[in-house]
Amino acid sequence: MDKLSGKYLPDLTSKEVTKEEAATRLYEALKKECKEWGQNPDYEVIMTSDHTKCDYITEGQIWVCWEAGPYDWGVGYSLGSHPDSYSWPKTNQDWYLETYYGFDVIFSDI
Repeated sequence: MDKLSGKYLPDLTSKEVTKEEAATRLYEALKKECKEWGQNPDYEVIMTSDHTKCDYITEGQIWVCWEAGPYDWGVGYSLGSHPDSYSWPKTNQDWYLETYYGFDVIFSDI
């Protein structure tokens, strides 16, 4: 499999959602898909906003990562590969997604 299934992805397009709520909903969705892949989501899926321990995020950003997931899932997702979940560039939100490694997304303020 080379991309997220979309089966569990949250709807972050139809109404305004805070960055924190959106990150939590995506994190929970990735944990479900990770488990379906036979992996342990408690170890494989990570979410943090602690920029003092995570060099590639700054204060106010939230990092969601699934390193063992589909190749470069974060790149595709942040560019709108699942427009029913997150559509770029029209997001209807006051935040957007970027990626650092490709197997992650960073929720950032506009």
